[in-house]
Amino acid sequence: MGHLRVGVRVGENDEDVSVLTYFDNVRTQWTTVSIVCGHSRETIVVLTADEHPELTIVDICRCVEESCGGLWEPSVATAEEWSFLLYSSSEQSLLNTKVQMNTAWWSLDRFAHHMHDYSRVVEIVVYPCEFDSELRYELGLMGNRWVDGGGQHEQEQQQQKDRSSLRKEQDAEYYQSLTSDRAKAQQVSHLLVVDNASKTDEDTEADVPLTRRQLREARCRFFGASAS
Repeated sequence: MGHLRVGVRVGENDEDVSVLTYFDNVRTQWTTVSIVCGHSRETIVVLTADEHPELTIVDICRCVEESCGGLWEPSVATAEEWSFLLYSSSEQSLLNTKVQMNTAWWSLDRFAHHMHDYSRVVEIVVYPCEFDSELRYELGLMGNRWVDGGGQHEQEQQQQKDRSSLRKEQDAEYYQSLTSDRAKAQQVSHLLVVDNASKTDEDTEADVPLTRRQLREARCRFFGASAS
């Protein structure tokens, strides 16, 4: 009824927050995370622990890219970095460095009671990455798109599909070759049978005994040739 207010003061802050708000923030921080545009402050996507209990930074990067209708897609398919930066609204600390891509969002390292100030709820703020390669290297962003389970996993899957497709093509060519060889062998075998049959017929004709007339004519020819 407004007659009593209990507040929570964290650290050395001069201001406190209502204990009701504080515990509401604890519940909210461990169950949802809002991802907002750094310039407009518009919400891009809200992720919940029920749907993403093992949410990692790389999962968040994927959600950002998929939720913006191609706005954050890389300019080239072979890009090795995400085209945006993720910051924590509480400390403006860069989240999507290469070494942090597999870290869990909901973790005691991030939101333990002695590590986090629940007087406010932390959001993830997205900005375009407009740094040159030298600065990206210094910030640890180089190759962050291909870290475990990110683009590298997709690339490996595509390579496996390509290898599987190649094996299928080679197997098909191999079996086609075997079929062709078998057909050629059958054709050659058939020709040999026909040829042998032809020769057998000729041999048979040559072995047929002469009739009496043929024999007499042959003998006359022989002796006539000898006499001459």
